[in-house]
Amino acid sequence: MNWSNVFVCACGYERIGNQVRVYVESADPQPTLDQLRGVRSALFHLYDGRDAEAILAWLDRNRGWQCLRVPPEYRPEWAAQAVRRASDWHSGEESGLFRFATTRTIHDDAHLHQ
Repeated sequence: MNWSNVFVCACGYERIGNQVRVYVESADPQPTLDQLRGVRSALFHLYDGRDAEAILAWLDRNRGWQCLRVPPEYRPEWAAQAVRRASDWHSGEESGLFRFATTRTIHDDAHLHQ
């Protein structure tokens, strides 16, 4: 299958276990490059087995399409774990992890990648 034709109609995708959900905005999606990106919509096509493996391999070779990846849903317990881990693993008061653990906020991209 030509996965680039599938992804030009998609507004997002996510991997769930061994499956891949490809989200679309409507029942008859039109190919476009200016649609919403990384969105979990109510409509999706579920791929599994060899198709899911083929999609993941294609995405690995065509990394530009990974901008459509849907971020995971927010879960408070995951946020609490992130703060605890940052508190345990920081490398001093100047590190981004220390500031994250003490303020529980990420100030900007530079702070995120310290």
